[in-house]
Parts: sequence; structure tokens; C-alpha cells
Amino acid sequence: MKTIALKLVLATTLLSFLACKDTSKTTLNYTYANEENSLKCENIDTKLFTEALLSFEDDITKYYDNNLNNRNRNYSLFFKNASSNRLKLEEIVSPHSLEVFNALKTEKNLWNQDNSLNYNHPIFTCIGGKISDKDLSTTFNALVSTNSMRRPLYEAALKNKHHLISQDNFLALYAALDYYYAGIFNIDPTKVTEEVEVSQEAKRLEELKEKLKKENETPNNDPHAGHNH
Repeated sequence: MKTIALKLVLATTLLSFLACKDTSKTTLNYTYANEENSLKCENIDTKLFTEALLSFEDDITKYYDNNLNNRNRNYSLFFKNASSNRLKLEEIVSPHSLEVFNALKTEKNLWNQDNSLNYNHPIFTCIGGKISDKDLSTTFNALVSTNSMRRPLYEAALKNKHHLISQDNFLALYAALDYYYAGIFNIDPTKVTEEVEVSQEAKRLEELKEKLKKENETPNNDPHAGHNH
């Protein structure tokens, strides 16, 4: 009887542990679930990575270019600031991207113990094989296959072709993972606000547009206008 009772206790404990483990998993509300998945990778479920890419893109659109909606410009400004360590992630990251980041943290083998990206994760093999630019693809695959992949090394190849990031969703995913989500480890999540603040540059552009609009709408108040003297 003692043996049976002991087995029952062990079974109950195990079930309780598993139940707790399941509830601790991050549940993500997929905002872009109805969007077309442009990240097709063999034997990889890219649903989370697609969500990560689209949330990242939405954030930089709101931050850099809320009105003009110029995708090329947004990516260019993001990359230039990121590569020169002038990226203000706490101002750019949205609450949803923070949730996506928490989900990415639970992705098996995506991160090393020091919170750096593990380039041996299958998603990077897929990225390397799908990058459309031959030179960038070759460099990416060479660095990954030799365990030499480091952001500064690939950045040297990417700098002269960073305009291609906005045209290639796999390059964009790499940029999102390495320059954006990897950096969120280093920010204070309590400073991520409900609404993404518009950058000073975007504010300046908006103010300039308003000023020009008012100037065009101002009537001619010259009292001598229309009179012959």
C-alpha cells in the first residue's frame, strides 16, 4: 500500500509540475496573423518570426516616418542609427514588440547563455539561403557555416548594400533579430510606452509641413492690393 501511495504522490507531483510549466509559457497575441507569410522556410514554423518582422517594421514606420510611409527611408534610417550605436530602442519599441521579444526568448536554441543570438538556429540557415543578393548571401553563409558570424563582420558587407534590406524580407528579418530584438535585452521594459513616440526628425517634418500649409492658406492682406494709384 505504501508503494502505491508513493507512486500516486509522485504522479501527482509530476502532473502539477507539468501544469505549472505549461502555464509559464509565453502566450502571444498574433496581431499580424492574417497577413501573408513571406518567410517560407523548409521544416521551420515561421509564424513567430513573421510576427517579429512585421511588428518591428510597424515600430520603425511609426518612429521614423509616421506620415510619409516610405519603407526604404525607414529601413535606411534604422540601419544607419543601429550600425553607429545611436539607436534609441526605448523610444522605438512598442508594447507588442516587447511581447514578441518575450516569445522569441522562449524559442529553443535561438539564444546563447549570454543573450546573444545563436546563429546555429535553423532560421539563420534559411535566411542565408534565401537572401536574394548573391554576395550578401555568400558572405552570410560562409560566416554562419564556419561559426564566425558576428554582427560587425556581416555589417561590413551590409553597409554598402543596406538599401536592399527594405527590398528583401529575409535580410529584413536578420536586421530585426540582430539589431532590434537582441538589443531589447539591454533596455528597461518599464520605459516602453503604450504609444510609440514620434522621433524629433518626424516632428520637425510635420511642423514644416504645417508651416508651409499655413503660408499657402494665408490671404493677401495688403491694403493696396487691387487698387491703382
